Amino acid sequence: KNIGAKNVLIICPAVARFNWQREILRWVDPSSSIEVITSKLGPNYLSKGNWLVISHDLLTDASTQKILWKRDWDLLIVDEAHFLKSKGAKRTKAVYGTHCDLKGKSLAGKASRTWILTGTPAPNHTGELWTHLRALYPEAIPGVTGKPMGETEFQTNYCALEETNWGTRIVGSKDMAQLRSKMDGFFLRRLKQNVLKDLPPVTIDSIPISLTKMDGEDMNRSLKAHPDAIHLADAAKNMSGDDLIKFMKEHAPELATYRRHTGLLKLPICLEWLKTEMAGNPNKFIVFAIHHEVIDKIVEHMAAFNPVKIDGRDSPKARDASAQAFMDNPDCKLFVGQIAAAGTALTLTAAKDVAFFEADWVPANNYQALSRSHRFTQTRGVVVRFLTLPNSIDDIISRALVRKTRELNQLFG
Repeated sequence: KNIGAKNVLIICPAVARFNWQREILRWVDPSSSIEVITSKLGPNYLSKGNWLVISHDLLTDASTQKILWKRDWDLLIVDEAHFLKSKGAKRTKAVYGTHCDLKGKSLAGKASRTWILTGTPAPNHTGELWTHLRALYPEAIPGVTGKPMGETEFQTNYCALEETNWGTRIVGSKDMAQLRSKMDGFFLRRLKQNVLKDLPPVTIDSIPISLTKMDGEDMNRSLKAHPDAIHLADAAKNMSGDDLIKFMKEHAPELATYRRHTGLLKLPICLEWLKTEMAGNPNKFIVFAIHHEVIDKIVEHMAAFNPVKIDGRDSPKARDASAQAFMDNPDCKLFVGQIAAAGTALTLTAAKDVAFFEADWVPANNYQALSRSHRFTQTRGVVVRFLTLPNSIDDIISRALVRKTRELNQLFG
């Protein structure tokens, strides 16, 4: 229904700011004034719009916060709201207040209504829901004192915890059915097949690759590069569930090194596969990876397909330009994206083929990334393929993805 909101503040990832502007113009009165904020706001700033679009990262600036706090908002929309999952983050404090209770200076406290949007409310575990529930639905989490649960009490009730020499650590979730019942009425889950009834299906597959074509000397040098990390990968082969997640967290630095090493090791075979897939194929392709070195080599070796890329080194304007070029330029056949930088907010429906040369171990991040193609305006069936190296860290990540996905399905259905 029409809620009569005239002053609207939208907080979103930097890469999504101009896309929000385009989408707003499709629906609102043409006379509405929309202002996209692309830099910090100084003390002399005067607002020119009744629709204001600003990115999460700018909320960390004190002068920008003061300007936004001075205004009463009819509606606050927080896109990709899982960015506010950490209580201590400056952007979380700016939206929810220092204690996530909407007291003091908080943008949600200055808004008549607050809508938070995300396809991944708790990317890792139930503890990441506390900031949202404490700020926006505190009556759902009454504590032993009758007041809303603090973060520690919430974690004790709904997170699997482990005591270590460095303090308590979250290793999973628990009592998810109970928490889900308490959240009834707080969130609306909209499935793609319900909202976008004509959206074609998405098919997800895994393609194991072989390194047998590599030069023997290169292979031996690569395998000897990080023997300790490879030993850790071997140690994790028979692990599953909480033990696997615990293991990955304990050895994160070594495994991160091995993951980068694995991405580079399998890259020549991945590129060979991609060139074969794209040769003579009129369709555009999307490739996701994690490391800058991998991304740069993909762009370099696929130059014949006029690729564009988005990673953490690109400015918001450059990211928007790359996304638009991929959508609009028929000669631009390949989009190369870093999962963290290009995995949300973008519309990349010019392609129906998506490949992951490297995968994130958080299932929600991979799903968000593949959804850049599988979304509104897509008219063809989307095919997603994960290129994996058997008996490597890829196997560990795959098992971690299965475990986390099962857990989140219990919480949100």
